[in-house]
Amino acid sequence: MPSSRAGRLRASSLRLAQFRQANQALHTFNDFSSRRYQHVVRDFENHTKMLVTMKADLDSIFRRIRTLQVKLAKQYPQAFAEVSQV
Repeated sequence: MPSSRAGRLRASSLRLAQFRQANQALHTFNDFSSRRYQHVVRDFENHTKMLVTMKADLDSIFRRIRTLQVKLAKQYPQAFAEVSQV
C-alpha cells in the first residue's frame, strides 16, 4: 500500500510539473501574441490612414484632370475631338 501511495504522489507531482510547464508556455505565448497584436493593429491603423489620404489625393487629381478636359474641350473643340477618338 505505501508504495502505491508513493507512486501516486510521484505521478501527481509529475503531472503538476507538466501542468505548470504548459501553463508557463501558454502564458509566454499569450504575452507574445498580445505584443504582436498591438504592433499589427498599429500598422493596420497607419495603413488605413494612408489609404484614406491616398484616395483623397487621387480624387483631387482626377477632379482637376476632368476640369482640364472640359476647359480644353471648350478652347479647342476640334483638336480635343480628334484626340478623344484615339
